[in-house]
Amino acid sequence: MMSFAGLGLFLFGMTLLELALKDAAGRGFKEIIKKSTNTVPKAIFSGAFATAILQSSSVVSLIVLSLVGAGIIALKSGIGVVFGANIGTTATAWIVAYLGFEMDIEAFVLPAVGIGGLMVAFFRDSPGLKAAGKIVMGFGLLFLGLGYMKSGMSGFSKVDIGTYSSHGTLIFVLVGMAITAVIQSSSATTAIALTALGTGLIDFTMAAAMVIGANVGTTVTAMLGALGGTPDKKRVAAAHFLFNMTTGIIALILLRYLTTFLLTGLGLERDEVIGLAAFHTLFNVMGVLMLSPFIPGLTRLLSARFKRKEKSIAHFIDKVTTEIPEAAIMALRNEVLHLFRMAMQFSLLVINVRPSDVLKHRMHTDQVLRRNHGILNVPYEEVYREMKRLDARIITFATSISAEELATAEVKQVDNALRATRKIAEGAKTMKDIRQDMDDFVVDDTPFVIRAYRHFRERMIRLVRNIGRLVDGEDAQAATIERIFLDIERDNDSAIYSLAKALKRGEIDDTSAATLINVNHSLYRTSRLFLEVVRLLLGYRIVKPRT
Repeated sequence: MMSFAGLGLFLFGMTLLELALKDAAGRGFKEIIKKSTNTVPKAIFSGAFATAILQSSSVVSLIVLSLVGAGIIALKSGIGVVFGANIGTTATAWIVAYLGFEMDIEAFVLPAVGIGGLMVAFFRDSPGLKAAGKIVMGFGLLFLGLGYMKSGMSGFSKVDIGTYSSHGTLIFVLVGMAITAVIQSSSATTAIALTALGTGLIDFTMAAAMVIGANVGTTVTAMLGALGGTPDKKRVAAAHFLFNMTTGIIALILLRYLTTFLLTGLGLERDEVIGLAAFHTLFNVMGVLMLSPFIPGLTRLLSARFKRKEKSIAHFIDKVTTEIPEAAIMALRNEVLHLFRMAMQFSLLVINVRPSDVLKHRMHTDQVLRRNHGILNVPYEEVYREMKRLDARIITFATSISAEELATAEVKQVDNALRATRKIAEGAKTMKDIRQDMDDFVVDDTPFVIRAYRHFRERMIRLVRNIGRLVDGEDAQAATIERIFLDIERDNDSAIYSLAKALKRGEIDDTSAATLINVNHSLYRTSRLFLEVVRLLLGYRIVKPRT
């Protein structure tokens, strides 16, 4: 039972540490990966570095899946980062082996938990210090759990594990795979193997086999993250699995020779725990050195294996012919409305809100913000490219309609559809340009910026919800569109007034003020463009209020 409790503390400490490091780093690791992957060696190094710092190859793998899926980094670079992540994840084994077994951890574990907890409690309003407290507390809980695991496993010292060795080392490989697949952490499985080895419960060969299994088992996370994703995401996950499986098979074949080299050749037979950490690093480095020359070929193989199933981006215009203008114009209008819905969904993604919460479930704004409080991990670029493709398809189709003999009213309908399409594209581009600013606001700890970010999100949520009701036919007539217009004008005036006061009082600096002014203008411009689309497509008149 003590070992079970220790495993729980170890996993909780690792999770707390991982989340705190991610919060403290902000988008830094994504930027490192994006900027440092133009060559395979740099991609491998970036993957190793990011994983060693984040203490989680699974997190790095999921980040890479999202970046490759969005087309931000190339598939070849993504595979290189995943290869490097396997080296970086071995840093955890060294930390656990050295600090957990070579030092008296009791002297610092409990103080670390206490200090970290106090920092989290007393520095709630300081994201930096709060994250530091979580890091300290995470390390403390991690090694406290390790201590419990060591004490618990020492009670099994009389159990003859040697009886299982008759099944061969493969049984311990499968155990390592199973544990990792269940708890989703190869580092935790490695810690279990280190602890079992350190307490004499298993021998070095058994522990090494468990570590090999853990390396293979960790690919489950990446494969789950790729389910239903783009072909590139599936290719990276497949590369991750192939690398770890191939490396594991090679390590298993060479296990006896690697064991002799480490324990006898390097003299680690008296310190097998350190030897196991060295084994973990050695076979992963060997795997990278042996397989990295094959990355270009692997990229070509996976590109041929996982192909994108092309489907029409259009929902309506591909089903009709322009030779029947009446049907073609109706399909054109519906397709532009489809593009409009995509643009509204994209605008919500830019402000880090799931579109379904607003457009489908119609949640209250406060509930939406509670459910969507971080940075969404979505392929913005791919969504935007889909809109551009549909935009081009609509323009081509509308041009084909114009070549037919049309009545005056039909000419006007086609013209309105084209004008609406241009305004939708302009609004989406305006939102795309402020996406990075919106993400920056998430990690900004300036009180006024935090309030402004919430206000910006509330504005867009309210706008999209109200326009969505109009488009779906839930609300009608001029009263609704008048209210939307008044909301847009009032929100813009209120934001400008608040910004001016905050700048005068010194609550924000000039740089932050310029960014906020730009974002406010972009939101106002997009709102007016979207409202103009409603006028063009649905025929509402926008009557400006008298001043």
